[in-house]
Amino acid sequence: MPWQAAQPLSQEESVRLANHYPSNLILRGVQLVHRHGARAAGRSRLENFPVKWHCPPELTAFETYHVPAHPTIFRERFIQDRQALPGTCYSGQMTLEGHRQLVRLGQTLRDRYVHQLKFLPSQYTADAVYVRATAVVRAKQSVQRLLMGLFRLHETGGASRSDVTFGDEAGSGAAAAGTEGPVGGVDVVDIHMLQERKENMWPDSSRCRRLAQLKKDFKETVAHARVVADEKPLRAKVAAALGMAESKLPSTHSLYDEFTSRRAAGLHMPAAVTPELIDELGRVCLRLWFTSYLHVPESVRLGIGRFVGDLRTDMLAMHREERPTKLFLYSGHDTTLGPVLCAFNVLPESWPDYGSSIAFELFTEEQDAPLPPERRRAYVRLAYRNGVDGMPHALPLPDCAGRARPGSEGTLCPLDAFLEIASRVIPADFSAECSLKDAEASGDKAAGTAKPAAA
Repeated sequence: MPWQAAQPLSQEESVRLANHYPSNLILRGVQLVHRHGARAAGRSRLENFPVKWHCPPELTAFETYHVPAHPTIFRERFIQDRQALPGTCYSGQMTLEGHRQLVRLGQTLRDRYVHQLKFLPSQYTADAVYVRATAVVRAKQSVQRLLMGLFRLHETGGASRSDVTFGDEAGSGAAAAGTEGPVGGVDVVDIHMLQERKENMWPDSSRCRRLAQLKKDFKETVAHARVVADEKPLRAKVAAALGMAESKLPSTHSLYDEFTSRRAAGLHMPAAVTPELIDELGRVCLRLWFTSYLHVPESVRLGIGRFVGDLRTDMLAMHREERPTKLFLYSGHDTTLGPVLCAFNVLPESWPDYGSSIAFELFTEEQDAPLPPERRRAYVRLAYRNGVDGMPHALPLPDCAGRARPGSEGTLCPLDAFLEIASRVIPADFSAECSLKDAEASGDKAAGTAKPAAA
C-alpha cells in the first residue's frame, strides 16, 4: 500500500493532543501489546455458504541469508483446494488485508510518536525498539508489517528483513550473538520469542491443570449462567439467519470467528448476518471467554500473570533507564489482549478486533527531569484501541482510584501503584500453583460464585 505522509493537525486535534500529552509531563516509554491482523478462518464451518480464501504467495516470501545484493526468494505456495480451507490460504493465515491493517497501525503510531510527539527516531534503531512476538506466523508477520509502517523500513534503507531467534537459543547465530547492526551486509531486526511450550502471552490450561479446573468450576457459577442465558436466544437468532437447525451450529465463538474473518476479507456473507448481529456475537463471546478472569483472580494470575510480570519488568527497566529502549512491541492475539485488560480489572465492551492494541505509556513530571530516575514522580496510562482504525481510549484503572494524578480523570496511575496492581496477578511459582493436587489441598475455590444446585 502507498505510504501516507503525516497530515497537519487540525485545531481540534491539536487541542486533543495537548490535553492527552500535557506539556508538564515527559513521555519516557511506551509498551504496545497488539493483536495480529485479519486472518483466514480456522476451518471451514458453514458448508451451506461456501467461500474460497485467497492468499497471494508473496505473503509467505522470505529472503535467503546469503548474497544480499541478489537475494533468492523462497515462497510457500499452498496447493489450491487441497487445504483445510477452500482456496489458497492455510487455516489462520494472515490475509492481504491483515498485512495492510498492521502497516496502517504502524503509520498511525509514526504520526503520533515520531511526527507529533518527537518521541521516537524517524528510523529504526535496535537500541530504541524491542520486539517480541509469539511463535505463531501471523503474530511475527504482524509486527514486521507494523515496523514497516512505523519506520518505513524498505523505503528509507533501514532494516530490510527480520531475523527470528528463540529465547533459549539466543546464543547461537550471528544475529543472536549480541550484534545490533548489519549481519553479512543485511540489517537485522530481532524478533524475540519463546517456544510454544514456554509461551506466556496467552492462557494455556493444557499446561496448567489448576487453570483447567478453575475454568471448569466457573461454568457452575451464577456469573457464567447469566452469560449462557443471553447466549441461547442469540444462537436461535443466528440459526434463523442461516436457515440451519440450532443443533447444527458450531460454537458461538466459532460463528463469530467465521463471520469476522469473512467480513475482513470481503468474502460472501449470508444476507441476514448483519453487522449488528456480528457485534452482538462478539459481546457474548467476550463474556464467555473472559468474564472468569474478572471473577476469579487466580484464573488471571495463572492465565496471563507471567506475561504481566514481563511487562512489569520492562516497565521498570524503562523507568530506571537501565537500557535505552523507548518502545516495547509485543505481537500477540485476542487471547493476549483480553486477559491483560482483565489483569488490570478493565474489559472492553466487545471482542478485540484485528489489530487492536493496548498501550502502556510511562510519564514523569517535567520539573523532576534533573532528578535521578528513582526520585522522579512517574505515572502509567493504559490506553486501549479497538481495531486498527479506532481511536485509543485512556482507561481509568479501578484499583488505582483515589491515587491517580489530579486532573487526569483517573487515567494517570502513579508508577508505584501500577506496579503494585501488576504484582497481585504475577504468580510466585507458576509450576507449583498449577499443580492441581496442591491447589485442591488448599481449598482455593471461586468463593461466593457457585450457583445453587437447582439453578
